[in-house]
Formats: sequence, C-alpha cells, structure tokens
Amino acid sequence: MPFLIPENKKKSIEKLIAKLEANKEVAKRDINALLNKELKAELITKWDEQQQLRKVKKPIALNEYEKLHKQALMLVARYENYIISAKAISNVIVDRKLKKEELANKAKLAISNAQNCLVKLLKTNSALAIWFDREVELDGIDLGLEYDRLPFAITSRSESKLLDVKERFNWKTIREVRLEVLSKALVLVEDEIDDWYEKNGFERETKLTAKELKIREDKLKQLLSNLKNRR
Repeated sequence: MPFLIPENKKKSIEKLIAKLEANKEVAKRDINALLNKELKAELITKWDEQQQLRKVKKPIALNEYEKLHKQALMLVARYENYIISAKAISNVIVDRKLKKEELANKAKLAISNAQNCLVKLLKTNSALAIWFDREVELDGIDLGLEYDRLPFAITSRSESKLLDVKERFNWKTIREVRLEVLSKALVLVEDEIDDWYEKNGFERETKLTAKELKIREDKLKQLLSNLKNRR
C-alpha cells in the first residue's frame, strides 16, 4: 500500500463513506486498509452480532395467540363484509338485524379469546412482550369489536403491523455496519492529522495564511519524496 498521510487517509475514508451512502460496492480490503486494529475488530464484532440477531427464533408460545388472532380477523372481516353487502341488497327477505348480531357476537368472542390468551401469555412470561408490535395493556378491558387493538407478532406477514422483526431487534445490513465503523474512523483520523503535523513541524491549513500554505506544500512534497526514497 502506498504511503498514506492522515489527511489523505481522511479523504479516502470520506470517499468510501460516500460510496456506501450511494449504495455502491466497496471492497472489504479497501475498508480494512483505512482502519486501525481496534476498528477492524469492532467491524467484525458488530457484524457477528448482527448475524446472531438474525438467528433469533420466535417462541412457540406465541403460536396459539397468533392462531386466535387470525380467527378474530377472519370473523371481523366477515361481519364487516356482511354489513356492506346488506346495504347493497334490499330485495332479499332475511332477518338482517339478527344475522348482524350473530356475526358481531362471533367476532367479539373471537377477539376476547385472543385477548385472554395474550393476557395469560404475558402474565406467565412478560419477556414475550418484545415479540409484539406495540405495548400491550389489555387486561380487564372489553374490546368489543375493536380488533385493531390486538397486537401483531413482529414476525407476522401482515402489512398492518406497526413494527417488524428487523426494527425490533435493530437489524443492520453489512453496509450500515461499515458506515458506522467508518464514521468513527473519520472522527479518530482528526487526532491523527493533528499528531502528524505536530510531529513533522507543520500547521494545519485552517491555521495558515496563503504564503504559509505555499511553504508548507513545498515542505510536504520534499518530505514525501524523502519517505518514498527510503522504501
């Protein structure tokens, strides 16, 4: 790898960050070339942690609630569809009020069964609350036909859930992990730049006049030339 002074290192880090933010491919070796030993280890650790998060399995204790939740959804949908169809059909002789009440009661019972199952589940193991898409406070509440107050499991395929498993467990892509570590490297390189200038008797650009910048540029060229000749 060519000699890399801290200011050039900073520019290289910024370029990699820009590529990652633009969803472009970045080679692993290019990232590692700009990280110190600690940050290389941190990158590996953070990605290993993400891999472990993806292996977490939904507890089987949730299966019964999910089953009852789906039944409630089905019966609520049947009730709501009946109301709509009843308004559209006026020449069929049936006791619509009685049928409506029958469907409503079935839906309410299904919602109550799911609710009771959930309350019992969380009383037995409160840690299971993390597997639902919202805070659960349903004990002693009559939901009636308010199906939407029942939480979804974060693993549900329903688009109605408020939170999914990726958000709950803070899943990150390898791109996001690399961005985090490179952003930290970008902060740390500032100290490297200050140390380098102090060690070599230079001042940083922000502290120099135009004339001093020209003198520093000439000195830098000479220094880099000497370093290359030693290799």
